[in-house]
Parts: sequence; structure tokens; C-alpha cells
Amino acid sequence: MKIGDILVSQWGYEQTNVSFYEVVKATSKTVELMAIEKETKPTGFMQFDAMPLPGKHQGEKFRRRIDLSSSVPSCRITSCEYAYLWNGKPAHGTCYA
Repeated sequence: MKIGDILVSQWGYEQTNVSFYEVVKATSKTVELMAIEKETKPTGFMQFDAMPLPGKHQGEKFRRRIDLSSSVPSCRITSCEYAYLWNGKPAHGTCYA
């Protein structure tokens, strides 16, 4: 991973949340990430596609270890959220009310 790369996570239990993160610092084993804003477009009843807004940071930066064990590099964000190197396509999510 390198500075400027975008990671995406699609996670949740009864709905699919979408979060994007931007790499602001990188080493061979770790990255520093910042959450970034997203733009959403409704695609159906309680469904949306999301695209990241690079540079529109939210909150503080944080460090995570890079996981290269799958076909796409990833990072564990929390115990229930993993973010993967974004493929450039809209990420699908769902919401309730």
C-alpha cells in the first residue's frame, strides 16, 4: 500500500455500512489511515452506492498492520470491520429508516 490509496469496508449485521479510509503514511508492514467522507447515490429501496471523497478527512489518523494473506491487501479496522484496497467501483450499502 502507498500514500493516497483508498481502502473500503462493507460491514454490518442488519444493514451494510460502507466506510472509506485513505492511506496517509505507509511502511512495508503498517499504514496510517484517516477516515474519509463518501458520496452516496440511492439505487433502490433502502439501498445506495457509495464513492469516496479523497482528501475530505474525518477524525484522527490511526495506524494498522497490513494483511497480505488474501488476494487483496487489507487492514483490520475494528473487531468487526476489515477494509480492503478499493477497486475503484461504487461500494453497495443498505440502510434502515
